[in-house]
This record gives sequence, C-alpha cells and structure tokens, in this order.
Amino acid sequence: MPEESNQSKFENYSLNYNGTSQSVIVSSNSTFNFRTGDFTLSAWIKVDSFTSSYFPYILDFRSSSSANQDAVAFYLDDNGILQVWITGSLKIGSSGTALVANTWYNVILKRESGTLSTHINGGSADQTASYTGDMNTTPPLTIGARAGNTQAINGFMTEVSIFDYALTSAQINYLYNS
Repeated sequence: MPEESNQSKFENYSLNYNGTSQSVIVSSNSTFNFRTGDFTLSAWIKVDSFTSSYFPYILDFRSSSSANQDAVAFYLDDNGILQVWITGSLKIGSSGTALVANTWYNVILKRESGTLSTHINGGSADQTASYTGDMNTTPPLTIGARAGNTQAINGFMTEVSIFDYALTSAQINYLYNS
C-alpha cells in the first residue's frame, strides 16, 4: 500500500507510490462496466521521473496485464505522454503533450459518443480517437500500477474520480481549478 504523504497540490493527503509494486486495488464492481456508454476518469498525479521502458500506470481496469479484453488501461509512456490501451491495442498515445517530472497534473480520460479524449490541466482535448466498443468487463480496478501490480507510478497520486458520464468542458475545467 502506498504511504500517505502531504504532497497534494491542494494540501490534502496524496498517496506516495514507490515505482515498483505499490498499488490500490478496488474489488470487481459493476459500476466499472461502462458498456458502450460515456465515462470520465480523472486523477491528480506527480511523477518523480520518466525513464526508458518505464510506463507508469494511472488506472488499469484489466483483470491482468496480459488481458486482451474491452477494458481501459490509462498510463504514461516513458516520455510522459498519456496512453490509452483497450482490447489489446493502443488507442491514444502516439502523440500528445509530454508531462514534466515533479509537476502536478490533473489528467483526464473521457469517452463521449464513441470518442475517447485525454485532457491535461482542464484544457481542451490533447488527443482523441474513436472507440465505440462494448466495455463489458468488471475486473478489479488497479490504481497507481498495472494490473498484476507492476509498473507502479513513481510519485504521487490523489483525487482519483470515476464518472459514468462524460464531463463537459466546464466540468473538466472546474476539476482543475477547484
């Protein structure tokens, strides 16, 4: 379990992940069964460093790291670019804004009417891709690491939120500014 640390952007408590094997696991839950509907995932993160072949995971809804299922894996590549993996392939992540180490970011993934988009710090869509597949899965949710408890974030995470609807631009901006 990550340790608590007063490192949050808002002076609240955040979890400090060691970058190897720490995560929070939320039991299987039908709430995460997004099917073909809209959803939004949000978290505040601060990654200590980005290194070659290190992909820190934010949220992973897969049952295992090798699961080829209609479930979301939301993570960063080794250059700090947000990535989205669904059904055994990369949906978002070939380009986009690279995050800088040791800086707090509000990162968001949303699906609205079949379009996936990532958002950074309340801004408009950084990256988009079409995905209308049926996310009919209810595996445990791994927060701060890849399913199977590998590739944990080396840094801090707080205010993880899951919405079963797509946030509006105003709501995304509100999350960043509140």
